[in-house]
Amino acid sequence: MAMSQIHETYIRRTFELARMARGIVSPNPLVGCVVVKDGLVIGEGYHRGPGELHAEPDALKNLDHDQVASSTLYCNLEPCCHTNKRTPPCTSLLLDKKPGRIVISNLDPNPEVTGKGVEILRNAGIEVITGVLEKDGSKLNEVFFKNIVTKLPFVHLKIAQTLDGKMCSSTGSSQWITDEQARKVVHQWRNDVDAVCIGAGTLRADDPSLTPRMAEVKNKDCAHRIVLTGKSKSFDSKLQLMSDEYKNRTTFIDGSNLKDALTHMSALGITSILVEAGPKISSSFLNSGLVDRLSVFIAPKIMGNGEAFYVQAERTQMDEARNLKDVEIEIIGEQVLMTGRT
Repeated sequence: MAMSQIHETYIRRTFELARMARGIVSPNPLVGCVVVKDGLVIGEGYHRGPGELHAEPDALKNLDHDQVASSTLYCNLEPCCHTNKRTPPCTSLLLDKKPGRIVISNLDPNPEVTGKGVEILRNAGIEVITGVLEKDGSKLNEVFFKNIVTKLPFVHLKIAQTLDGKMCSSTGSSQWITDEQARKVVHQWRNDVDAVCIGAGTLRADDPSLTPRMAEVKNKDCAHRIVLTGKSKSFDSKLQLMSDEYKNRTTFIDGSNLKDALTHMSALGITSILVEAGPKISSSFLNSGLVDRLSVFIAPKIMGNGEAFYVQAERTQMDEARNLKDVEIEIIGEQVLMTGRT
């Protein structure tokens, strides 16, 4: 096997390890680490959450200097080198243990780190290879990368629609367009984000709980529940978001200016949101250019009447249509799931 293929194999393993902390690592990145010597894995680790060991010290904690010498350490993200956090910089540990080679997928976009960690390691005589499966690594940490650069939450807009493009009937009925298998995926998404966002209309019409009750791995009790109120100011106190055991995790935000609403969410420590709203708010997010990821479940149902999820009256020609990037298509139960970046 070529050396480049070997590097990719172990970097993919760092991705697998990193994903174990989905839903609990925020606001930190997902990071995994693998230590290999003489073709054998001698150490593995991942970052489990704020204040916990970073991936590199987790992988190295049971290894002495002789074991680490001449080894190759794989990590999907550039080792940190700054002290503006609760844990010591990983570069100091790596300089002490001194593996023979370090292979990295992505440089850390944090201005306090980017490229500096690699420079420190190379200046100490350690071989450093970067950019292995870089695109995959960027996708893995798309939330962290967006938040650390823009200081705004990553926005994942989820849509469920019929085959003829309706997300609700003419009376507003929408339960259920998709089957249980699709809903299970959505519940996992709820588990993975910091907040789930809806509008006042959805709150009143569906009385949702927005909890990840069907998620395979429930790493936390409940994400924040954000309601964009618009002109609506009063709500029935018996609604689930206002009366259940997680009511203290429900926040109402004036949604008339979405950029301001996202800034408000960021101030609450929210780095990612799943938007599960109706046509008006979904269209507003798209028209404002604030959607990072769009996921559309297309169910094998024909409604005939009702509302589409996106309204944009200014576009009149097909060549004016917006094209998604990095499109992925998957079959979930009886639905087609199409996901792309805007």
